[in-house]
This record gives sequence, C-alpha cells and structure tokens, in this order.
Amino acid sequence: MTLLEAWKRQQFSSATRNSSHTAQRPTTGSERLEIIALGISAATLNVVPWLLGGFIPHARLALLAGAIVSGLLVLLARVLQRFARSSQRDPHERLTPLSPAVLLFTAMAMLGLLQLLPIFQPPLQAMHHAAEPVLRNELQPEAASKYSPRTVCTADTRLATGQYLALAILTGVIAETVSKSRKRLIRLLAFQAAGACTVTIAGWLSLFDQQPLGIAEQWMIGRTIPFGPFVNPNNAAGWLCVQLGMSLGLVILLFDERIEKPKRSYNFEKGFREFVARQVERLQGRLSALNSAQILGSLSFVIIAAGIASTLSRSGIVGAIFGLLIGALSRLQIRGIVFFAVATSLLVAVSIGLITLFEFDEGVLLELSTLDSPVAESTGRLEHWSDSLRAVADFPLIGAGLGCYRMINQPYVDHDTRVWFQKADNQLVETVVECGGIGLLLYLGLGVFAFSQALRISRRVQTVSRHRRPLYIAISLIAAVSSGTLVVTSLFDYATGLPAVAGAFACVLGIAAGRHNSDEEAPESRTKREARRHRHGPPDVPVNDSDGESETTSAGDHEHRQHRDPRPGLTRRSTWMYGMLVLASFPFLADAWAAARIYDLTVAATRLQRQPEAADTDVLADRVLIDLQQALQHRPDDPDGLDAVTRLTELRWRTSLLKALRPEFSGDQNEFRQLWQALSPPELAARLIWLRQASPDEAAQLQQIIDQRFDEFPWHTAAAREFAAVPFYPGAATHPLFALALRNPDASFESAALQQ
Repeated sequence: MTLLEAWKRQQFSSATRNSSHTAQRPTTGSERLEIIALGISAATLNVVPWLLGGFIPHARLALLAGAIVSGLLVLLARVLQRFARSSQRDPHERLTPLSPAVLLFTAMAMLGLLQLLPIFQPPLQAMHHAAEPVLRNELQPEAASKYSPRTVCTADTRLATGQYLALAILTGVIAETVSKSRKRLIRLLAFQAAGACTVTIAGWLSLFDQQPLGIAEQWMIGRTIPFGPFVNPNNAAGWLCVQLGMSLGLVILLFDERIEKPKRSYNFEKGFREFVARQVERLQGRLSALNSAQILGSLSFVIIAAGIASTLSRSGIVGAIFGLLIGALSRLQIRGIVFFAVATSLLVAVSIGLITLFEFDEGVLLELSTLDSPVAESTGRLEHWSDSLRAVADFPLIGAGLGCYRMINQPYVDHDTRVWFQKADNQLVETVVECGGIGLLLYLGLGVFAFSQALRISRRVQTVSRHRRPLYIAISLIAAVSSGTLVVTSLFDYATGLPAVAGAFACVLGIAAGRHNSDEEAPESRTKREARRHRHGPPDVPVNDSDGESETTSAGDHEHRQHRDPRPGLTRRSTWMYGMLVLASFPFLADAWAAARIYDLTVAATRLQRQPEAADTDVLADRVLIDLQQALQHRPDDPDGLDAVTRLTELRWRTSLLKALRPEFSGDQNEFRQLWQALSPPELAARLIWLRQASPDEAAQLQQIIDQRFDEFPWHTAAAREFAAVPFYPGAATHPLFALALRNPDASFESAALQQ
C-alpha cells in the first residue's frame, strides 16, 4: 500500500466517523455556561505564566479574577440544571460531587485566614529561637500584653490566601466541566499544550537574543536574562514539567482514533530483505495515516521536553525524567510499561535532536555534570534551610504567616550567605515554616491525593470497555507524570508555590478528580472478583453525551443513570461550598488589585533610584510618590509600597541636599556618582561624626542644612512608619537608624533610642 492509498483510506474513515455523529441532541443553556467557564479557566491558566511566571501580584489578580468568573458561571449552570431536573426536561444532566482537592485547597486558605485573626501573641514575642533572641524585648517591649495576628506580614498572607481560594475554585470548575465530555478534556489539554509551546518558543527567543521580552521587561527589576516570561528559568522548568504530563495525555487521546493498518502480506520464506521491505512499507502506512492533530500533539510533547532541558535547570531535567518513570510504573503491567517506555523514548529522542540543533546540548551536559557533588553546590542553601527551620520550634502548628517566608527567615539568619532568600528554594521547607505542621500535612495531602487518583484510575483501565480505556490511561498518566515531576522540583525550587505552577497542578487535580467522580459504573475500589464479574457483565450500550462523543455503560444501568444523580447530598453541599468560596474571594480580589497597582509604582520607584542623575528625576519622583501614597490608602501594610515610599523620600532628600551643598554642580556622570555616594546616609553620618571632632563649626553648618532638608522631605517619618508596619523587611531597621543619627547627633545607636 502506497502513502497515497493509506492517506485516502484514513480520510475516508475519518469522514465516516464524523457522519455517524450528526444526530446529536441540542446543547442546553447549562452546558453552554459550563463550556464558557472551562474556556475562561483555561485562558486564566495560560495568562498567569506571562505575568513574570506568577512572581508578581498581577498573576494572583488574574488567577482570582478568572476563578471568580468561572465559578459564578458554574453556579449559574447548576441552577439551570436543577430547574431542568425538576421539570424532567433534561435527564442527561448530572452534577459532580465535591473533590477532596477542593477541600485541601480550601483548608490552606482557612489556615491563612486563621493567621490573620488578631487573637495570638505577637510573632516577635514568640521568636525564642531567633539568632538574636534578646532583641525580642528591646524592639517592642510594650507589645507583650497585646493580641495581634499570627502572621509577620498581613499583606503577604492576604495575597497567598486569595491564591488558595482561587485554586480551590478552579479545581472544582475543571472537575465539574471536564468530567462530562471527552471533547472538552481534549480541547483543554490542547489549549494548555499550545500555551506551553508558546512560552517555550518565547524562552528560546530570549536566550538567543540575550535580552528579556517586551512583555516581561516592564515588570522586571533585576538585570537577569529570563526564560521567556519567567524571571527565573527554574520556575519555567517546574511549570513546563506539569505541562509535560498534560501534553502526554493529549497525545494518548489523539492517538486513540483507529488507524487503518495495512495487511500483513509477507512471510519469512521470501527472505530477510523482503521482510524488512514489508516492515518499512507498513511503517510508511502508519505515518501517512497520521492526521494533523496527532502530529501537532506529538510535536507539543517534543517542544515542551526540549524546553525543560533548555532552561538548564537540574531540578527540572531530573524531575521530568522522574515523572516519566513514575508514569511508566503507573501502568501496572509489564506490557503497558514497555509500550510506554518505547513510545516516550522515541519522543524524547526527537527532543534531544532538537536540543542539539539549537546548540543547547553542551549547557545541559554541563549542568548535569554538577550532580556529581550536589552537596558542594548547595552549601549555601543547606545553611539557610537549617537557619529557617529553627522557626518551626517557635511556630509549630500553624506557622508564622502564609506567603511570608521572605520575612520569617530574617530573625533566624545565623549564616551569612550574602543572599536575601525571598523563597526557600525548597517548597517543603517553605511550607513548614509558613504554615507549620498543619500546613505541611495539607501540602503533602495534595500530592498523596494526586498519586492515589492516578493509581485508582490506572486500576480501572482493565475493568472498563476498550473504547474508554485510552481515556483512563491518559488521565492516570497526566496525574502520575505531573505529580512525579513536582516531587523533585519541590525539593530544589520554589516554583510549586507560584500561581503559574500551582494553577497548572490544580488543573491536573481537577481533571483526575472529575474523571473519578463521574465514574459511576463501579465503587471507588474493586476486588479482583468484582473486577472479573464486571468484565463479564452485560454488553455495553452507547450513550451520547452533551458533545456528541459516546461513552459506554452497562445495559442494566443505562436507564438508572439517566434519572438519578449520584450522591445528591454531596452535590448540594458542593454547590453551597462553591458559592461560599466565590463570595469569600471578592475581598481578596480588591486587595490583589491594590497590590498590583503598588507593584507597578514600586518598579517605577526602583528605576528612578537607579538613575538619580536624570534631569527629570525630581518631577517623576514627586509624581510617583504621590501615586504611591494614594495607593497605600487601600493597602496600608504593603511592605514593598512602604519601602518604596521610604526610598523615594530619601531620594528627594538627597537631591535637595545636593542642590543645597553644590548649587552650581555641572560635572560628568562619574563625578555625580562619587558625590551621590558621599551623600548616602551611611557616608554622611560618618562624615558628621568626623566633622564634630575636626571642625565643630562646619559640622553645625552642615547639620543645619540637613535639618532643613528633613523638614522639606520627612524621610525619617516614612522610615519609622515602615519599621512599625514591617520590622522584618530588609532595610526597615537601618533606615530609621541612619535617619536618627543624622537628625540627632547626641542619640545613641541602641534599640531603645530607635523606638523614640
């Protein structure tokens, strides 16, 4: 059979299958709402990675907004379904019970809400194992008898709590919508694979050009080269690892279509050369029978796998290999394991060829060679983890603040790593420090739930009809591969806690939970005898679902399934649960909006501070300062906003002082930089101390000019306000210290004087 004949046969068989689905029942209003909700959820999950990989508040804002809109649509669809069932106009409609993953995400959000309640001892008074425990009583001795929230930064905890509420809603929406239609699942996976390929290609462009993309550059503060929209390539690898599992499931579902195979018209008596020729002919027939969707699906897996390697992330590469290994073991049979290994090996081989073509292979091998001495490469991290884990002894149950790791670890730093760890680079350490033992159990519960769903669905493969078997294989591999990759990346990266990776993992949990909850043919677990009895039961009867694809159920259960909703009590409670989650998310949506606005102004303030010699610095600084003060009225405890106000006020104070001391200055940029460094608070304070001894009159004159500038730009007031709100923010204590030294030369540098 030639390639042309095989292609014609495949096109004829596809047309025959499409004509068999022409008689479909019309789509109801509730189904349209569910499709729209699923589309909004998928779009949200694809938009979040483009917001610096979820590192900025805009990502949490987009995640919350998409979750609220999709949740409202699903609630409206459930209302329409209830009216349809009461009037018996649509017996095919059924509701999905609440998934345990939704409960786990909700429990994490409730833990954050508990930390925000002002019913605890101040965190500063509970830090008995801090590096300098004596500072507990010196910094805020009057707060010992007051009650305050448990979290060390209420602003960061609110953002993290809103994220977990959004994850709970998105998990429920995906489980509710995907479970009812196979086509919806395929379209969701295809949309996610397309988004992952787009991010990968954008990452390659940024690596080739050695500069960030325009969409990411507007929010970047550092000068690193990102991987596409991800500011950290390790975060990109973690997100792509989750997408790798979903693209693998998409490939399996797309290759589920029957391909006409050429007949075996050979025998070994004609010789080995004839045998090889026939095998090549059969391979050509199989390749020619592939349609465009199958080719694009396979190409997406190849691109995503190559993208993981091109990030040069050791945790991502090892995590992808480990995830594929877990996926192979989840097949539970030697035949399935071998077939999975051979098929994925072919796709990985193509990915390696693509990496070699783009000349990323040397960098990948160089990164993997460092695995020979992992301890030497991670000495700084290990020392930091040992310091941070001392906080668990002070906050063992509920932690010291969800999302506040960058401030919790500051009082416990005992080893000078010369790096401010805003994240722990280890999600387990970060979770136990932020949320205590309860939060760690909830976090591990998400992983256990994912693996248990993969195992249960994989066990069901042998008990369902052959038509539905690829669907179960695909979903079990999605859960197994995605969860397996996150096991490794969680140990060496913080990407799992970012909205992009967490949202993708919530999508995986929703897909697995939706399939498990909608499976009504058997209980959750079967014995071998029940599986054999089910295998030899009555013949299967096709049942057309809402999108036209056919599922199979036993003949005796067909009529029973159409007129009964499983577990009606659970479905009613899940409806109320989704409603409460949506209502609880609205206050956090407003807070995320304010945080996003403050972050934009913070970026502008940082760029102004880096270019003080610009001609319009004063005008722009005043404008940004006014906008920041207005934005902080809606979020007065934002640590980044308060720090930006302090730095901008200091900038205006220094420029005003420069004009007062050198009104006719017209030097070049190098001279300006030297003079600007001499007017920094540490240098200026040291010069004042020297002048008081060498020339008291000149010191008094300089002190008078400094006091006048303080009256015009009260930098010390902004610094004191920042220290009172976020005392653990880096620099929050040094700003008021130097301001006090410049304003009051007789004040001591003790912490008691700092409180005045």
